[in-house]
Parts: sequence; C-alpha cells; structure tokens
Amino acid sequence: MTVLKMRAKQRGPICNFCSQRANWRGVYFTRFACDGHHGLLIDEDERQRIRDSHQSEAEWSIGL
Repeated sequence: MTVLKMRAKQRGPICNFCSQRANWRGVYFTRFACDGHHGLLIDEDERQRIRDSHQSEAEWSIGL
C-alpha cells in the first residue's frame, strides 16, 4: 500500500488519530493522518499490506 501527501484541494478530512486536519492519506482515501501521526499511518498501512498479501489476484478482484 502507499501513504501519500494530499494536495491542497484534497485537504479537509480529519486525522484518524486526533482532531487536526489531515495532510496524509492511505490508499483509497480510507485512513488519514496529520503530520504528527504520519508514522502511525505508515505502520498501519504496512500491517494492512502484510494482512492482504495472502490474497490471490482473483480473491482481490472480488473483494474477499
């Protein structure tokens, strides 16, 4: 997965770890983090990648 810095027009969601505006997002705009919690978002994203690595391409495409 990937953690990306949001562009100015994308900023608006609240950080999932506190109540500040988020500057970083996880893939598919599902999790957000401010600059202070950027490391937590990276860790969470890495855990999600490891969890999803067991799926085959067919399972991923149908959402299992």
